[in-house]
Amino acid sequence: MNCTAPNPVTNRELTQKIGEVLGKPTFMPAVPGFVMSLMLGEFGSVLLKGQRVVPKKLLNAGFRFSFPDLRTALKDLLK
Repeated sequence: MNCTAPNPVTNRELTQKIGEVLGKPTFMPAVPGFVMSLMLGEFGSVLLKGQRVVPKKLLNAGFRFSFPDLRTALKDLLK
């Protein structure tokens, strides 16, 4: 089973939410795709294209997440 959060987010969304929860400004400079590929090889494409993995089997089995969205999970982790 995929043990992931039920609502996938991008790295940008994650960084922005962490900043919001901590009350800190966030800045994400854009890095050109070819630079990512040069630096990270094949893994660069994973970062550029992403992977939207959803725990379908867990959700279909009726599993309830304690923190179904990123904001509530971060608030709990970072308090």
